[in-house]
Amino acid sequence: MNEETESTVAGEPLVSESHPELFHYTNLRALEGMLESGTLWATHARHLNDSSEFDLMWDKITPHVTKYFLNAAQSDPSRFSDHQATIDSFGGLEDVAAHDANMLVQTMKSTMSKYSEPYVACFTSHEQNYDRRNGLLSQWRGYGNDGVAIVLDTKELEKQLEVEYARFRFSGCSVADAVYYERMLDLEEQFPRLFGALDDVARAFVNGSIEESQPHESFEKIAKELLPTVGRLKHWGFREEKECRIIVGVSEPRHFRDVARSIIDSLEFKEICSRPGRYGSIPYIRLFEGSGNLPILRVLVGPSRDQDANVTKVAAMLQELAPGRGIVLERSAIPYVSTA
Repeated sequence: MNEETESTVAGEPLVSESHPELFHYTNLRALEGMLESGTLWATHARHLNDSSEFDLMWDKITPHVTKYFLNAAQSDPSRFSDHQATIDSFGGLEDVAAHDANMLVQTMKSTMSKYSEPYVACFTSHEQNYDRRNGLLSQWRGYGNDGVAIVLDTKELEKQLEVEYARFRFSGCSVADAVYYERMLDLEEQFPRLFGALDDVARAFVNGSIEESQPHESFEKIAKELLPTVGRLKHWGFREEKECRIIVGVSEPRHFRDVARSIIDSLEFKEICSRPGRYGSIPYIRLFEGSGNLPILRVLVGPSRDQDANVTKVAAMLQELAPGRGIVLERSAIPYVSTA
């Protein structure tokens, strides 16, 4: 990816360097749709199966920002000698730092949701050869008798995503691996660019170098890092999925009410679609529409009582919808059959 796109993946190595293949577990109907359309659906984050999606990070950011405010203030205590009475009324310098940190984090959270909506497409990465050949049993259990794993070329997927990012009005667009939170995780070490930008902006506030009429460059750095960082942190309970994900911040015309109509008309916005779900309508977007074929390397048919029939169905799909593309058809050797 180019330099502009690289900033959306938090400055880390591309996923393709560690995971040349990504597995998208789905059903036969979805496979047929992907072969026909050449698109991949990304679902709005609030409709994913992890209720903590895009919320887990915020409370964990605040203590770090409090520390940054406090360190900056304590580096030159004389600066606040004329404001000691006000500081005391807040309960002391520590409480002032906590208050300002909370205000900054809440502002970041509301601003991110004000200008875009997060959409996610999920994949599984496999490190073991057995899993790459046969898939993951926990995933097959989730897809019953119609389970397939669509295996994609990660590097080609990254290239297509770069084109998508250049074309549409996205507040961010990245493919990155999920980070599963546990108490020993050092967030500053894991996400150095975001927390470095937060440290910078805290110091700028304390030093009085931020003017309301002139945005500080640190805010721009924070904005670039927020979406991919907040979207990557997941609950520890989902760790066995070893997820990689495309995270897209989708902007709509309604997010730009204060912008001139001529500017809005010059932007290309991604169409928001919807599909029925168990608890109501589910918003999604179609990625890579009009970009050609998805970089599918092979299709792995999952274990089930109907595996033979499913292999025949997938073979017919590939012959009809993807002739000459060299997509390999394989079958999982895991001897799992769902309960009757």
